[in-house]
Amino acid sequence: MRNWKRERINLLEIMDRSKTPYSNIVFDPAVIPEYYIKRQQAHDGTLFFTLDAIEAIADLLIHSNSHFIPTAPYWPDVDHINYTIGWMQLITVFGTVKLPAGTYPGQRERIILPVKCHYVLKDLD
Repeated sequence: MRNWKRERINLLEIMDRSKTPYSNIVFDPAVIPEYYIKRQQAHDGTLFFTLDAIEAIADLLIHSNSHFIPTAPYWPDVDHINYTIGWMQLITVFGTVKLPAGTYPGQRERIILPVKCHYVLKDLD
């Protein structure tokens, strides 16, 4: 049987440590999400790959490139999007993985972030 690990992470703490500026993201551990941002990857266990996947998720939110289509208003009226996020889950399974160079010991990771959007409309006056 393979070993596995599940962790809950506050994405904003990681962004604070790396001095990544954000103003449109708020952490609420009890958020009721509209949708989830999910990423999955397999690699040799190097921490860089994990941090790169987390950074890719953070970039989606910082640059307002993620939204929930069923609740989105008419796009020309949107000024920017604020996000409320919950605990990011990092699920890691250790074992043998298929990499471009062949099959090696490594890990598969799945990152799941619950998100709720708050659309800020332009002042149309």
